[in-house]
Amino acid sequence: MRQSGGLQAGLPKAREMMFTCRTYDGRQAVEMGLADTWAPDAGFEDAVAALCAEIAANSPFSHAANKRLLADTDGLPLAVGLAHEVHRCEGVGPDSRARIEAFAARRRV
Repeated sequence: MRQSGGLQAGLPKAREMMFTCRTYDGRQAVEMGLADTWAPDAGFEDAVAALCAEIAANSPFSHAANKRLLADTDGLPLAVGLAHEVHRCEGVGPDSRARIEAFAARRRV
């Protein structure tokens, strides 16, 4: 079975899940590769807000380019996807210089 994205469960686990109708909690879903992260109910909203803030702090240009890259290469063989990325690169974002300078300044501290 071809594994896509971060999915680690594979066909045997998928069959087990379908045939047993078992339910899994968030921690188990993370362990199986069906989820990226887990947070307790009591801190869930704070965890979501922190993740959103971390994402929002990054380059909108890069986010848009990465979304297009993922959409354009989904399901392609690795070599074809990498070639697509090289030959259709979005280029340097308009905010890259400022972000690199901010990163370099942070490292000097």
